[in-house]
Amino acid sequence: MIKLYIIKIIFVEENEMSEQERIKKKEWENKYLGKKIKIISMEGEPQYTNKEGVVERVDDAPQLWGTWGGLAVIPDKDQIEIIE
Repeated sequence: MIKLYIIKIIFVEENEMSEQERIKKKEWENKYLGKKIKIISMEGEPQYTNKEGVVERVDDAPQLWGTWGGLAVIPDKDQIEIIE
């Protein structure tokens, strides 16, 4: 069986971000960047449950990207915890 995944990538220029998006991105950079997290659950992606990794960047969406795999985490939708 062949599975086909279509990924929609949206590039947003800095000046197109709303003030609220800029504030959230900055907050998430301060809170998560460089921290080790554990994914408790990721919406629609059960294979990421209990994966751990380090947050490497926060994009303009904003979403968290890191060493746990190829998908971004969205703290507003997914359940994560910072590992101290």
